[in-house]
This record gives sequence, structure tokens and C-alpha cells, in this order.
Amino acid sequence: MEQASAGSGGDQYPRDEVAAAPPHSATNSGMRPLKPLTSEELLALASKGSALGPTGRSETGALVGWEGWARSHPERDSDVQVCEGREGWQAANSQDERTSEVSVVSWNILSDTWYRLSPEDYRQTAPEHGQWTNRLATLLQWVDDLGPTVIALQEVDEVKFEADLHGAMRERGYDGRLQHPKQKKDAAQPQPCGVATFWCRERFHFLSEAVKSRTLCVTLGAEQEERPLCVVNVHLEAAQSAEGADRRARQAGSALAWVEREAPGVAVVLCGDFNTGADSPLHHVLREHQWHGHALASVYEHPAARTTIPTTVATFVGSCERRYLIDHMWYTNEQLSLQRMLQPLTPIELRESFGGAPDRCLPDATIPSDHVPIAAVFRWRDPVKVPSSSPEDRKAGATHSIPLARQAEISSQWEALKSEEPVKPKGKPTPGMIEALKTHMAKKREWFAGLTEEEKQFWCVTLCGFTGTPERLLHS
Repeated sequence: MEQASAGSGGDQYPRDEVAAAPPHSATNSGMRPLKPLTSEELLALASKGSALGPTGRSETGALVGWEGWARSHPERDSDVQVCEGREGWQAANSQDERTSEVSVVSWNILSDTWYRLSPEDYRQTAPEHGQWTNRLATLLQWVDDLGPTVIALQEVDEVKFEADLHGAMRERGYDGRLQHPKQKKDAAQPQPCGVATFWCRERFHFLSEAVKSRTLCVTLGAEQEERPLCVVNVHLEAAQSAEGADRRARQAGSALAWVEREAPGVAVVLCGDFNTGADSPLHHVLREHQWHGHALASVYEHPAARTTIPTTVATFVGSCERRYLIDHMWYTNEQLSLQRMLQPLTPIELRESFGGAPDRCLPDATIPSDHVPIAAVFRWRDPVKVPSSSPEDRKAGATHSIPLARQAEISSQWEALKSEEPVKPKGKPTPGMIEALKTHMAKKREWFAGLTEEEKQFWCVTLCGFTGTPERLLHS
């Protein structure tokens, strides 16, 4: 959460008024399903509201709507383990299990620039706990303890990414990308930070990325599972106003639209600092609708999360009793199955970091940020398809059920597409060439979308000799 977004009042957090609209992905008492809303209509719904004030909570501390969200969670009947603290996480996530699962951590790590420019907001933080070198060391210890497959960080200063974080993460076996902040000419303070996504090199390879407004979409190819994964890392607009609500919705919608357009069918994890609560119109749309074709479920709305800190306490702890629930993790539950989630702190750590004086704030000796991390472990829903051992077997498997006439048609279409592809020039392409390449790629995606799964395998293995997934080949 940026310093400019600070609110006031005990146990409050940025919240938008919830729009009263029925879910358009369900039936109503045996009636026919309601007509799905268009992407533009969903954007309008997600943009509504601009209220900042106390949020109703139950006796457990959860938002008043949480029990209803948990009852309607698509995986509500699945056993999901809650891992208490880092030791509990380590015990539950053995090395053998990690090869067939993907673990994701999301964390706003607090920009060093914003920390130094806002001393009044961190007056309860001991100087040594706010010092970047100490916070970095504590952050890296968390990374070592959690050992996630993917890490999505927010508020990463560009200079700290280049000087400290990138190298330290590479030493730990991670590659990463930073969303370089765009600068506004009329800004009083240049934007120092962006979001950064890291992934374990042994498990994933980079496929593509898109730098959007306050979001970074990174598509990864999983080496063993042969399944692409898109991590949408967000740090949405902070302003608690009608304009801020509109910007948050547009930022999230733009990122999801890119995934739908550029990486259709991939599993998606949407996570980060949303700067708004789970009872906002934005989260209502994510929960109740398939925005840009994505059916999403929230990790900390699963019934197992009932007593976790992100559900009942806060994910952001600032001065003046500002405690906000604004960090979230969503996933496409049709492709990923939730296995475990992180309870960030042990009871002792919770008392030490969140207890004591009412105006106590983070960071401290345990948590190197004013946010706590959230994390989950997912498993691919459908079984992994292992390629046959020989090229001949792979080709046979890819063609045996496709009529010869159809095979010839697909081959002819593919050859025509290849012949139309613009020749990539050496050096920097001209704007006209960039537009031509985009147009041709759009044509390829449209053709690819019209193929059945078996036909995609035929194109991938038989025509192109590629042993990975068709989606990976399309975006390579």
C-alpha cells in the first residue's frame, strides 16, 4: 500500500461499496441462467463505489460477507491444509511434493523510498527494523524458509531491484522480471517502485510478459508438468475515491484481458496488493463472474482460512491503528486445485507483531514490511500428459483420430500462415513492422483457437516436431 493511500480509523481498510448485483454465472431457483454480462458491463460493475470507512465484521473478525463467500467457494468441500508459520509451511511442503505442485507467495515488501519519505507513518518502528539492509536480510530469510516456486512482490524500488534483490534471488535459483514504473510529468514525487515476479529456474522457463498499468503479467512454462502458468502480479491504484475505484477496475481488467488474448487457456494466479477489500465491487466481479473468460476463486475465502490472519486480522498494519485487508490471491480453479495456504505468523509472532500498543505498526524484527505475506500451494487438476518416447509414437498418437482430409487441410492452412509471416528485420523494428507482426500473430491465434485439442497436438507434434505443449509453441 502506498503512503498516499493512507486512511484513518481503528481496524479499517480501503473499501468500496458493494454493488448489489446477482451472479451471472449461476442459476436462480431453477430458472434459466441469467445472460452473461459483457466485459464492458463487468468493468462498469467493478468500478462502482468509493467509500472508505469501518467494515462490518463477525465475532471471528472476518468480514460479514465472508461466511457466504466460503459457502459458495468452488472448492469448499476439498480438504485444504493451513500451514502455521514458516516451520509449518516447511513441514507440509516436502521436496518430493514440490515437483508436482506450484507454490506462490505474494508480498508487498514496502518501498525503501516510501519508507524514508514518510517517517511519521513509521514512528513506532525501531530505526534498525526500517533500515533497508536489515529488511532485505529478513526478507531473504523468509524466501529461504518458504522456498516458493513463484514469488510476486510489490513496491520493489527499481534501484534496489538492480542493486540488491535481483542478484540475491539469482543466487537462490530464481529468475525475475520487474515492471519498471512509468513516470508522470506532473508528479510531485517520481514513482520509485513497481512489481516484480520471480520464478524457480529449475521448475519454470520464461515464455512471455506484459507490462500494464500497475500490473505485470508473466507467462511461464513448467518444465516437468508441461503446463503454462500466467502470474498476474498487481499493485492497484491506491486512491480511495470514485476515480480510484475506476482505475483499479481498469487495471485488473486490462491484465485479465491480455491473458485472454495472448495466452488463452493457461492457468492463472492473480495476486498482490489490490488496495481494496474483499467486499468491494471489484472482488464481487472476480468472485461471481467470468471476467474475460476467467473463473477465479480466492485462496483466503476457502472455509479452511476461517481463522487465518489475512481473513480475521489484517494484511497491512500501519500507524494510527490502520489495519487493512487488501492483499489477495485468486486462481483459476478449473485448472488449479488449492492444496495448502499459509497462516503467515505463529501465535507468538502474531502477539509480538500485532499486539501491544494500539498504534503499533510494522515493519519489525520479524516482518520486514508493513504487509504480511500470503501464500498458497496449487496442484494441476488434470493429469500430466507425458510425451511418448519416440518421435514415431508421438506422431501416431497425435494423428490417429484425425481424418486424413482434415490433416491435409490443417497442414495447408499452417503453410499459408507461415508464408504470410513478416520477415523480422535486424535491429530495431519500425512501427509499421511492429504492427504487421502483431497483426500476423493475432491471425495465428485466431486460427489456433479454431482447432480442437487433438488438432492442436497434430499441429504441434506432427507438423512442427515440437514435444512441449501447443500453447507453449504458439507463444514461443
